[in-house]
Amino acid sequence: MKILAVDMQGFYVNSQFYVKELAISSGVGGQQNHYLFEAPTPYNSLSSADKKTVNHVTSNVHGLRYSTGYVSYDKINEIIKSHICNADIVYVRGHQKLDFLESKFWEMNLTHFPLVRNVDNDDSVKFEKDLPMCMNHLPDKKFMCSLRNCDVLHKWLCDSLPK
Repeated sequence: MKILAVDMQGFYVNSQFYVKELAISSGVGGQQNHYLFEAPTPYNSLSSADKKTVNHVTSNVHGLRYSTGYVSYDKINEIIKSHICNADIVYVRGHQKLDFLESKFWEMNLTHFPLVRNVDNDDSVKFEKDLPMCMNHLPDKKFMCSLRNCDVLHKWLCDSLPK
């Protein structure tokens, strides 16, 4: 049985969630894939309300700049299909992430896709902001980092699931 830990950070733009950072962890050694996506649309084309939301999320939630990234957003379906869809179970933290993945599975018309489980209500999973984060986040605050969250989730899975 293939089990993955997945975490993502992103922005709501045009009433739709866009992934900015995606981390996927699997296997005993915790093999990881990590992606930082380019913006789906240019910042200056966003509405005033979307700019305000993007600025708030950057400054107060994950510290990822909207305009940074090294993977084209056009690749997200391909990445999900090649790295996530072959799993049996995917563990995420939060209904937003669960909803995003499930909607992507349906959007891609897949015949097989994994069960997605939300661990948000499991008190034994502790997501701390004090752990080191990847270099993509603004350095002056403690922000949510997908790579760090994925590490925590993967460790919890290794400790919790039967061997």
